[in-house]
Amino acid sequence: MNSAKATPLQNIVRPTTFIHAPRLSERLGADITIASETFQFTGSFKFRAAYNVVSNIDADLVITAS
Repeated sequence: MNSAKATPLQNIVRPTTFIHAPRLSERLGADITIASETFQFTGSFKFRAAYNVVSNIDADLVITAS
């Protein structure tokens, strides 16, 4: 593991957007709020987890592909 302190995630990703779902709430009889990660730069929640992993290991150990 890299001993350097990782850059705080709040400087890298956008805050999670929470969307109230009134019709779904009414249908289910509960207050439903959806946490949407689709507003991230990558359009995916996967960036948050991937960044946490990669930022905490030595760069020599990282191989990426797309």
